[in-house]
Amino acid sequence: MNRPIDSPGWMRILTSARAGIERGSRTISISDPTETERRLLIGVTGKHRDTDVARIRVALADLDAYFTVAHGMDLTETITSVTGAAPRDRRAEAEIRQIAVAVIRTAAERSRHHGSLWYDAWLDKLTTSGGLTRLVTEGRNLTDICTALDALPADDEPLPAFAERVLGDTKALANGRTRSLLMSALAAWSGMTPPRGAEAERDLLEWAGVVPDDLASQVLVLNVPAEGGLVGRWLTEAAAVGIPMRITLHQLRLAPLVVDARELFVTENPAILREAARALGPDCPPLICTEGFPSAAAHRLLAAGDTANIHWRNDFDWTGLRICATALQRYPRATPWRMSAGDYRETEAGIELNGSEAACPWDDELTDAMRTRGRAVMEERLMPRLLADLADRAALRLLDVVLRITPACELEEFKLADYRPSRLVKAEPVRFSGTVRRHFDEPVEDRICQVVGVGGGVDERLRSLLIERGRQWDSRSLRVEDDPPTDPSPPPLPPPPVGVARRAADAEEPHGRFGTEYFLIEPPPGPDLVADRSLYFIPAVTEQG
Repeated sequence: MNRPIDSPGWMRILTSARAGIERGSRTISISDPTETERRLLIGVTGKHRDTDVARIRVALADLDAYFTVAHGMDLTETITSVTGAAPRDRRAEAEIRQIAVAVIRTAAERSRHHGSLWYDAWLDKLTTSGGLTRLVTEGRNLTDICTALDALPADDEPLPAFAERVLGDTKALANGRTRSLLMSALAAWSGMTPPRGAEAERDLLEWAGVVPDDLASQVLVLNVPAEGGLVGRWLTEAAAVGIPMRITLHQLRLAPLVVDARELFVTENPAILREAARALGPDCPPLICTEGFPSAAAHRLLAAGDTANIHWRNDFDWTGLRICATALQRYPRATPWRMSAGDYRETEAGIELNGSEAACPWDDELTDAMRTRGRAVMEERLMPRLLADLADRAALRLLDVVLRITPACELEEFKLADYRPSRLVKAEPVRFSGTVRRHFDEPVEDRICQVVGVGGGVDERLRSLLIERGRQWDSRSLRVEDDPPTDPSPPPLPPPPVGVARRAADAEEPHGRFGTEYFLIEPPPGPDLVADRSLYFIPAVTEQG
């Protein structure tokens, strides 16, 4: 009895039969059969086929019966003998895979993140998309990924060091399947789009506190003075002339510094910083640009200014809300800057709002407003208002001058918190310089009014002193409006007043938005006081010693 392998015509027939068995089919088709294949299949089926037949269909049961009778081997044994491999039991294999997937998922649900919306959604997507099945096929699991996620966020730790500490292998997260799974998990956690390219992956890793490259991690700044070391001097010198700078995480690690500012403004888009540098130059308050997600370098710099009040803003999109919420949680001294529902509604809408919705812990109405409108608003559309805010803060520099020439207010006991001489003041005699200088030909003491006013949290003794001094003014042309005087016959105020100081809380202008109570100085029209801006602010002051 000839073995089937002795006839070369069986190879394609049996290969097709094996595929049919594996996919659970009952029949197979041989297209464009050769003369040998046609004759063999006629022998199996007992049905004649013309020589020009295009396709011959045959039942697997007929093949099995034929080989059993003719050769003493069933179809499976014959396939194994001819092709060298037995048909796979796909159904049994699928059952085994399902069990393995369930085991992997159960293990993943032991993660500390289980129960978080992002984590459970990520795990569900990985299951339904076949990701867990592919892991089983590759002989992998989620153990390393879950271990890494449970150790995050890190504290600006180099990626190889993190991988060694957590997984025992410096290259465990360098590339490959484990890295791609980590990226997809971090994208779900952060609300970002899954990264494409090295730069996007670096942003995502730095968001989680892991630094793949401390030279590539950078932060863009304008007018952020600092103390300590070479980098601190660079920043201070650049701030003196209003030049933007890029600082790397590597530099911040090699030359630690302390940010020397009471306030830090944080913006997302470089266009805001570029325009602030052009319009305000050295008078712009300290401004940090994150260029999207804050880098490890940005966080390191912000941490170096831990006594500064941070005014934070992002784009009005779901990712921007998540970034801002994370920043407010990370930095206790941070407050939103122009991130209210009112700011959103007052700005012209932009592109379609995409992505998963984000909560807004600082303004319950903002999420509803964005969902209803369905449009994102990029930071650039708020450019005029943001620059106006920064310009208002730039006017604070003039107050350094005023406080230096007000001995009548008995300010010798007090000083500005974080006080520095303004860059608008020359050493001796005290005069304005730059664009304001041309208005004054004599020492400033002879031409500018005295100033009264306080900031939030100020010593009550000084507050009372300034208000009382303002009410009793008899040698300067300035009056103070505060609470109505209880004295029915207060001392008369000498006309004409040069300026009026009043509470910001009572003013129509929303200058209390930065979280500090300010008094406004509003010089009236006329030659008595000429300057670039009509509003000056009195910053917070503290008792010396």
